Amino acid sequence: MFTEVPPDTSGVYKALKSMEEEGLISSKWEQRGAGPAKKRYALTKDGKICLKRWAGTLVHYRAQLNGLLALLDPDRKDPAPDNARRCGCRT
Repeated sequence: MFTEVPPDTSGVYKALKSMEEEGLISSKWEQRGAGPAKKRYALTKDGKICLKRWAGTLVHYRAQLNGLLALLDPDRKDPAPDNARRCGCRT
């Protein structure tokens, strides 16, 4: 994941704060051994529903984009499986 450009850390934490305010995630501080405490995040029930809905939307967008790309280049092969393996995702 994020092989090209790493995500903006401050943007990630702003998004997490917003998601927590919306009730999509919860957080708690954990102290394990030496070192600073870490804030752990978990999806709430509403967060799981939202994630499932969003994943369905992404599937729809991917189908639409694949259709457009097929019109632009009928001989194009879908590179998703190779990209998925490269980033460590499962196909």
